[in-house]
Amino acid sequence: MKDLTLIVEAKGDRFSVYRTLRNLQFAQKDLPQKTEIILLLPKDFPDINTTKEKSFSLLGNIRFLENKKEAIKESDGEYLLFIKGGNYISFNTLRQFFKQNLSQKTIYVTEEKIFFGSEYYTEKNISSLDPSFNKFFLFTQNPYGDNPWGETCIIPRKVINQIPIRKINEKYKIGTGLTTFFSECLNKNINVKIIPNTISFYYRDNCSSHLGDFIIPKEENLRKKSSPIRKWEFVENNTREDNRIFLKKFVSSQFPKFYTFLFIQKEKVKNVIRQIKAKEDKRNIFKKSASIIFPKFYLKLFSIKENLKKRKVVNIYPEWLLNEWKLINNIDPSIFPPEDKIYEKRLLLNENLDKYLEDMLSYFPQNIDFLIFCPWLKIGGADKLVINLIKGLKNVFPNKTVGLILTENATNENISFLPKDIYFFDFGHSFLNLSGLERTQLLLRFTIQLSPKRIININSHSFFNLLLNFSQQISYYSKIYCFCFSPSRTKRGQFTGFAFDFIPKIINHLELVLTDNQNIINMLVEMFALDPNKFKVLYQPVGIKGYEEKEYGNKVNWNILWASRIDYEKLPDILEKIIRKSSRKCLNFHIYGNSVIDKQFPLKRFNQYKNAYTYGAYKGGLSCIDYSNYDLFLYTSWFDGMPNTVLEALSLGIPVISSNVGGIKEVIEEGKTGFLVNDIFNEDAYLNKIEYVIENKKILNDIRKNALEKLKKQHSWKIYLDKLREIFA
Repeated sequence: MKDLTLIVEAKGDRFSVYRTLRNLQFAQKDLPQKTEIILLLPKDFPDINTTKEKSFSLLGNIRFLENKKEAIKESDGEYLLFIKGGNYISFNTLRQFFKQNLSQKTIYVTEEKIFFGSEYYTEKNISSLDPSFNKFFLFTQNPYGDNPWGETCIIPRKVINQIPIRKINEKYKIGTGLTTFFSECLNKNINVKIIPNTISFYYRDNCSSHLGDFIIPKEENLRKKSSPIRKWEFVENNTREDNRIFLKKFVSSQFPKFYTFLFIQKEKVKNVIRQIKAKEDKRNIFKKSASIIFPKFYLKLFSIKENLKKRKVVNIYPEWLLNEWKLINNIDPSIFPPEDKIYEKRLLLNENLDKYLEDMLSYFPQNIDFLIFCPWLKIGGADKLVINLIKGLKNVFPNKTVGLILTENATNENISFLPKDIYFFDFGHSFLNLSGLERTQLLLRFTIQLSPKRIININSHSFFNLLLNFSQQISYYSKIYCFCFSPSRTKRGQFTGFAFDFIPKIINHLELVLTDNQNIINMLVEMFALDPNKFKVLYQPVGIKGYEEKEYGNKVNWNILWASRIDYEKLPDILEKIIRKSSRKCLNFHIYGNSVIDKQFPLKRFNQYKNAYTYGAYKGGLSCIDYSNYDLFLYTSWFDGMPNTVLEALSLGIPVISSNVGGIKEVIEEGKTGFLVNDIFNEDAYLNKIEYVIENKKILNDIRKNALEKLKKQHSWKIYLDKLREIFA
């Protein structure tokens, strides 16, 4: 058996792969005699034949395979070294590795790593054998989705055979990504050990300046110096120049050198302004004045001052690191910038995270079938959906365990409605001493450690953010379901909300997306070309009152009920115009609700009208108010899904006049089960519909009867429970 197999995954273009192979060529003198090299080249890799030819010229003993699963199966090495194209290992890595007292139950990683791109920094790794080791380091990721342990690692064959290689919809990868892979290693008592005096280099374009809760100063960007030949190419390709007006195009084409000179001067001025703005927090009034009047002189002084500070910490880089760094510079000349401009970045996490994890796990059994995440339990539609779902699951699957986690720090009002036999934890109000990064890592570790059979996310922003980075890893332990409801719209009209911001990015790792209306599915499928089979409509249930005919023949005064949040999306300004323009004295408007989001429409706006009555917030739904006094239900909305208030009004036998938005037309059929207003911003359209209903009041009993029949067929508890059984069977 060969001692070592190097598996190089082709990433980027052939030039990136070529540089990585050159790195291994330089390191060959430190490789054992029994070494093989495998290059993973998928069939669609660009310039595949040229890549193979160049690879042979560098490393004659190289083989070509397509994916990691195949490479692991066919490799002969007792240890496997993984590295991605475009990345480098120091020449000392292999030398130091073979000096170790090698263990078949230990994964080996480099001591430090450096990222290159628009930002440069280093990051220390901590060994799992270190007494201060914290498991949560394995879950803290940098902006590129990599693990702090790095992509480059040496793994014994016995370890690979212990960790299952799971299938995904794309090509095969080791485990489920580094985060989950290392998590499984820890659960199987497999250590992660640092190889001392070694380093890995990662090259990234368009690197972000953010790493967890830390920010690298923008003024420390190390830009590559462009030669005069490259300057015009930069101007020509700059994306901001794509929208040049005709005059700019003419000048740049007829006088390229002059235009380039002006452009470069303009960029220099902008750069000076950016640098000064970046130091706003460090300037008092005197310094601000100086920086405005003498910008270049101010920046020079600031630079001298900062350099004096840096000289004190420049020795944080050991000699071996700088030597390796310079050697790699022979392969990629852009890799050795001045070391005084590189700052070490240490990733610190709360030492009590392990204890907090144990506290969370103590609230739940070892095997849990359904784990629901939601932000809070208040009085909104999504909150009512959570209660319905929990009751439904316990009804359909009485022997299954159900857990609920509230993720946000907010007031909860409906906890008393929860069944007693569910497992509950208020994460939002717990561990308030943790940073956002630490709370994310704790929630991630808890989710993977508990490994519920099914995870259901109902509007939890915290969990959506978690899925944005870790949905693939979590999906190997649990089936993930997410609810999405109506889109939101900004005041300028752009669509936003969880359905648009998250679902398209994570849908490949979701088992199913559930929604309470078909309209949002049609929008997402059309706008993002998503697979419609990934969606399922689960209409919400309502209690249906018995049908009794009402007498409308001699009715003179009409009491119209309006109940919802008084926020911009519910069009309170249109409601005010309707009240103001209503000419009939017999129309009285009764308004329930208050502002929740924008708080820009106070109730006193309605109190100036004699035919308007306000009652403020209400709890428990429409059935908890004296609904029998109302003849019509008016609903105004700019955008919506399937509003609970409309369903409740129909279930209570109150005829509905509503804006024709979202999924409302799925339950209200014009003139049959209710009345729809298409011109939703026109108050006259609502008044005309009210006038039509009053003049044709004889049809209202038929409308009420048809609406109740529609609810029985689409929104009854029986239909809801049958659908739950079908989805989660």
